[in-house]
Amino acid sequence: MTQQIPYESLGKGKTVVILIFLLAAVWYLPWRAGVLNEDHLVFSVVLYGAELFSFFTIMLHLFMTWRLTVRKASPAPPVCWSLYSYRRSMNLWACCARHC
Repeated sequence: MTQQIPYESLGKGKTVVILIFLLAAVWYLPWRAGVLNEDHLVFSVVLYGAELFSFFTIMLHLFMTWRLTVRKASPAPPVCWSLYSYRRSMNLWACCARHC
């Protein structure tokens, strides 16, 4: 039997923003490929490649953050605050080392 992992979804507002982005990207990227500057084709192709790379990077980010796992942090270990005093002696270090 598998254990259900608790997660937090994006919510309706963020999902709508993502869908708008996807629609705009699906419209923009093919249009952009058709209007490359023929006088400076190398620069235009490099720029279009960067735009494609950013689109795929955003898609990977959306894939990773679509469902965020809810995690509970463990308590922090005790801190010996006397170690951070301005004038500390070796006896103080030894005292803290014994207690921590």
